[in-house]
Amino acid sequence: MQTPSRTLGKKLEMPNLRSISTSEVASALPFRDRAAWLYLHQPNITMVDVGYRMKNGQVTNQLTVRVHVKKKMEQGPQLEAFARTAPASIVDAAAVGFPTDVIEGDYKLHAAAAPWWWIPDTPAENTLRQRPLRPGISISNASDFNFATLGGFVKDRATGAVMILSNWHVIVNSDYRRPGLRIFQPGSADGGWDNDTIATYTRDAMSQGIDAAVAQLAPGIAFLKAAGALNPPSGASEPKLGMTITKAGRKTGVTTGIIDGVGGIQTANYSDGKQRTIRYVAHIMPAIAGAQTSQGGDSGSWWLNTTDSRAVGLHFAGSDEPEYALAISMPQVLDALNIDIA
Repeated sequence: MQTPSRTLGKKLEMPNLRSISTSEVASALPFRDRAAWLYLHQPNITMVDVGYRMKNGQVTNQLTVRVHVKKKMEQGPQLEAFARTAPASIVDAAAVGFPTDVIEGDYKLHAAAAPWWWIPDTPAENTLRQRPLRPGISISNASDFNFATLGGFVKDRATGAVMILSNWHVIVNSDYRRPGLRIFQPGSADGGWDNDTIATYTRDAMSQGIDAAVAQLAPGIAFLKAAGALNPPSGASEPKLGMTITKAGRKTGVTTGIIDGVGGIQTANYSDGKQRTIRYVAHIMPAIAGAQTSQGGDSGSWWLNTTDSRAVGLHFAGSDEPEYALAISMPQVLDALNIDIA
């Protein structure tokens, strides 16, 4: 099994990484769709996207359709045995019709559920009650005992009302919950309770394959647009291959990554036992080998382009070994919810 180099502090090598145009990525999307049809229903397959080929843990210049698997098998007896027992799971570039790559990543949602005996983390700024509100701090809905992240602030295009934007599985997390559900800051597993209500669930985009939701701020709640030392979001733009991005999350704070895959279609298991298909997914690798991009509790964070501070993705999931993060393209999130960045 090949995984990225874990040498702490060593920058990932991307020599002469070529720019890949939007039109070149678009030309690969029909083949991504074919790969999704061929493989995404298989139990070992977690996602398909379009991105750079990985070789020995390093990024190469070749654009490929990538099939992500829970466990990547080495050439030899193990792979041969798997091919005999589950031949439909073996990725065939000829069947896809485009150069392919296989990426290991067992992705989990990044809201952190907590048992009733949970003892909160050693108090840190992101876990505490914050007024005014700011991006990167702990929130939850009133019905789940967990914590995740307040990503940032948006405005309803129709009414101008100010809302917070996070994930569906943070703000709602059930098909049976209705608008009006209260949102706590800090999250319930960080000590939040009724008097910590900051907003109420308004609407979501899960029916469109987008794990995102908004909650309207309660009257009189003040907020700051910037997360600590980060600049406030200056707008939104599409995630692009090779883009360096940064986010502020409740669990891991400020981290930096590089987008190595776009246009992802991913299957995710939710706490209600349902598997849902999420679209417009960007795949993010650490900017520094051995560094973290995200952990459970970071769901809802906004990834910002380090060059212009434009929001490019809404974080919702990741894997720990290898270390990757997943985010949903921010322009699609905004359009699906009929909102703009505040």
